[in-house]
Amino acid sequence: MIIFTVLYIIGYTKYIRRKENRANQQLVENSSLIQSLTAEKEQLLQLIHHSNIPQKYVSIGALQTFEQYVVNGRADNLKEAINLYEQELRHQEHMNELRQLKQIEIATYQKADEAATVGWINLFTRR
Repeated sequence: MIIFTVLYIIGYTKYIRRKENRANQQLVENSSLIQSLTAEKEQLLQLIHHSNIPQKYVSIGALQTFEQYVVNGRADNLKEAINLYEQELRHQEHMNELRQLKQIEIATYQKADEAATVGWINLFTRR
């Protein structure tokens, strides 16, 4: 029994060493990738920082939207793209407000319907 335990421990130790070696190898491989991605990120941030794009619009969503405006011919320059983007943001806010009002209206109608039902029930139970 002791021999099996010793062999198990030796085998498990070798297994752990192999896993550790693989993890270290992946760490080395990924560290170069991480460094290159970090450098690319810094370059892009510098490019954006020195561009004419206002800081408020430096986000992936806004920049992709600007690109679509230009590609689809909805905007010819950055100023038009920004104005169109702001207009669509305001429109989206209004739509969200309308959805909330609709939900409030539905809840109000449900409460009024419940009150009417309770009124009819009270009317019939009093007789």
